[in-house]
Amino acid sequence: MARKKKERGCYFIENTISEFNSSPSAFFETLEEAKEVIKHFSDWYCPKGTGKIYFQQFGTHTWMMPSYNYGILPNTPKEYEVTTGISKKFICRGCGIDKETGEVIFSDKPY
Repeated sequence: MARKKKERGCYFIENTISEFNSSPSAFFETLEEAKEVIKHFSDWYCPKGTGKIYFQQFGTHTWMMPSYNYGILPNTPKEYEVTTGISKKFICRGCGIDKETGEVIFSDKPY
């Protein structure tokens, strides 16, 4: 049975830095490292242990974007190749630090 090839990339913590913006705060090789260190970070106007952890695969992604040529043949579909960065993948959200255990409380919901 063939093994699935491990995705190459990194984990990162993203925090809100204002009412409207967020930014990556730190990058890690493993999810365990990101989960350990998030306790030192916080979203804007939130307690420590808050923020989101994402996985970012290395590389680019190429896809075909449909468009329409309104020249000689109206509404004739035409495809254009577009290369973009690969979208980040949400892993979990830190909701703050548990006062009894001192560990970060995690949620699998991004909101």
